[in-house]
Amino acid sequence: MTPIELNATANDASLSLFAGIDVGAEELVLVIRKNGKPFDPQKYANTRADHARLAKKLSKLPGIIVCLEATGIYHFDLSIALHDAGVLLMVVNPKSSHNFAKVLIPKGHK
Repeated sequence: MTPIELNATANDASLSLFAGIDVGAEELVLVIRKNGKPFDPQKYANTRADHARLAKKLSKLPGIIVCLEATGIYHFDLSIALHDAGVLLMVVNPKSSHNFAKVLIPKGHK
């Protein structure tokens, strides 16, 4: 998919299914958001078997876009599994997402 195609898809008003995955050394936490409503977090082990299970689950959700932070080596195998399953994926720099959150969250708010 070219950047132009990706931008056209990302700007499509009918696109309303997103997922974020918090990647840890031993655990993955998935949150899916549909039409602005988040579903309960789902936990997976950060193992090859659960990467495959997660990729299979997410590939069945047409149009979903998944975002996760680059976390050293812990995100890499999951990223490959999602990509190979055809899932649209964004891997973001943790410093960028941290700075973005600082702008959105008022000072003193926890």
